[in-house]
Amino acid sequence: MAVSGIPSWARVGAKVMCVDGATDPHGNAVVAGETYTISRTDSDGVTGYVSLVEDRDQDCGWYVSRFRPLITLEHDMAVHFERLLDVPEGVDA
Repeated sequence: MAVSGIPSWARVGAKVMCVDGATDPHGNAVVAGETYTISRTDSDGVTGYVSLVEDRDQDCGWYVSRFRPLITLEHDMAVHFERLLDVPEGVDA
């Protein structure tokens, strides 16, 4: 967890999956197992909060701990094999 309370993967535009569903006092809900898109991040210096594109109330701040980054197969493979696939020009593979 970063010093600000916002993990490095929690950035605007990132796809996340809810792992701890909840409903806030205004009737907004996040459902465990559903995918969401981060529209804004905020922190009080200790705890991180995210707003979601899919929320009716964009000012709603959910605890970032309710979410995990959504990793696609393409992204996962690209990260793990990037060094092996990055062959400088002029070098026979």
